[in-house]
Amino acid sequence: MASKPKHERRVFWLALLGGFPAVALALGLLWFGDFTPRTQWTLTLLVAGVWLACAAIVKEHVVRPLQTVSNVLAALRERDYTLRARGSNPEDALGLLLLELNSLGDDLRAQRLGALEATALLRRVMEEIFRQGGLPHQLLVLTDVSRALSDEERQAWKRLIRVLSHELNNSLAPIKSIADSLLALITREPAPPDQREDLRKGLGVIASRSESLSRLMAAYAHLARLPPPRLESVAIQDWVRRVVALETRRPVALRPGPNVTIQADSGQLDQLLINLVRNAVDATLEANGAVEVGWETRNGQLDVWVRDEGGGLADTANLFVPFYTTKPEGSGIGLALSRQIAEAHGGTLTLSNRPAQRGCEARLSLRLQ
Repeated sequence: MASKPKHERRVFWLALLGGFPAVALALGLLWFGDFTPRTQWTLTLLVAGVWLACAAIVKEHVVRPLQTVSNVLAALRERDYTLRARGSNPEDALGLLLLELNSLGDDLRAQRLGALEATALLRRVMEEIFRQGGLPHQLLVLTDVSRALSDEERQAWKRLIRVLSHELNNSLAPIKSIADSLLALITREPAPPDQREDLRKGLGVIASRSESLSRLMAAYAHLARLPPPRLESVAIQDWVRRVVALETRRPVALRPGPNVTIQADSGQLDQLLINLVRNAVDATLEANGAVEVGWETRNGQLDVWVRDEGGGLADTANLFVPFYTTKPEGSGIGLALSRQIAEAHGGTLTLSNRPAQRGCEARLSLRLQ
């Protein structure tokens, strides 16, 4: 098992050290007080678990901004001026650093656009002055750009892997660690049978989901492309209900269709539908609109749709462009990754504004096996 980086380990131990006096005082009062041994051991395990969890949270809040700065600087080094750091605020030191970093990206982007405009103007001037015998001529230059396009595609994949690694690994590591710790704690202390079973199932889902996303991320990093789907039987009703239940910010209405089964990669389909539902809920948070998810079959085809009552789509041309986003906290990879998953399953993914009312509709079309 790979060890933690030195800085992260040092921050974690400092956080533990900061909470040690309070923990020592609490345990001293507990063990020297008039309590039964059962109560003493139970509260000791609880205090220790809370102590470790708080230290992990402190470490995450300290390390994550540094990782964000590192990713933005790496993007600037690769001449990608679209990434922006979240949390910029001139009122505190860290926020000021992120604000200056975003300002640097804006300046570099403006300079790049200025250079492109100057080049276009120079080309126009050259077209006007290139004359022979009083007649204007055009100079045509043919260049093989296949290698340049291949290099650009490789750089785009590298940027995609960097963003995926930053967003997923920072979330999966603490989730998996806390899930394992809580599962171990539950096995040590008896609990009501129904409560223990419910907690075990919930934590099992978290651990299973984190393992699935970790495998997806490892395949991306190794192959620099979407891994081939691992086909298995997927019941559409169970799949849609499971994903809808994960969204807790706003109720999502379910409009069930025929209970059919397809051959697909359940992990990749989860990622696709989670992105669509999350985007729909994001669009309705301010407008206080509704979100609906349903499916239907026709002509040997399965259509899964997600409809929202948000503000609709303003720029449909760039929806599936990697790293393009209109959200302050967006990474610009969700829809691009979702379309790749749909196409890997021989299907299509489309987004369009709803004609009869406000909002948009995302539609996933897959062949029925």
